[in-house]
Amino acid sequence: MGHSIFLCTGRSYSDIPDNILDIGFHGHICSIGAYIRANDRIIHQNPFPVAYIDEIHHLLEKSQVSAYFESDCNIYRAEYAYPLKHEFPQYQDAVDFSHFYTIAYHMMPGQTLNLLLPYLNQIQARAIPQTDTYGDIVMPGCDKALGMKRLLKHLHMEDYKTIVFGDSLNDLEMFLAADYAVAMGHAPDALKEKADMVTGSFQKDGVLEALNSLFPV
Repeated sequence: MGHSIFLCTGRSYSDIPDNILDIGFHGHICSIGAYIRANDRIIHQNPFPVAYIDEIHHLLEKSQVSAYFESDCNIYRAEYAYPLKHEFPQYQDAVDFSHFYTIAYHMMPGQTLNLLLPYLNQIQARAIPQTDTYGDIVMPGCDKALGMKRLLKHLHMEDYKTIVFGDSLNDLEMFLAADYAVAMGHAPDALKEKADMVTGSFQKDGVLEALNSLFPV
């Protein structure tokens, strides 16, 4: 129908499954806007400086908060991280420490980021929660709305109408920046309150449901 379709995600590029990449999106906004590709070419990168990564790693280790360091090529787990369903190499085994775009944290009951937050404020980085127990840490100037604007500017599409879909708190800025926002049925209430439409959950093909409503055949 002549639309351009982009994937905008908190996941790192390395964490997008092949069957999703094979769909053939026109571009990818990854790591909450820290890493952007258009037509298979990298157009924007905002990784953590190595010194920042080392200090964040140290403070998370001191707090015993589980963490995963995400680059465009791989994901590395901190040695104190409890394993997810996929086994990742350890942080110390990373080949290049200059290409980490997001740090995913996972807290157990009773844990906090209190030890880390003063340092994040100092370097103007942000911890963006998805739930009360996990979220992502990104550099300043990284959010999905800025990622969307950067991609549209690169493609000379600033005047095009934008429709976005989301199910996470890290979608809030994107919802406010888009012309029309669709919240998935399983999204938190704080996101649904900012949506123009609430569709079904992903288990119920909510994206398809919304598209059929917005663009009836």
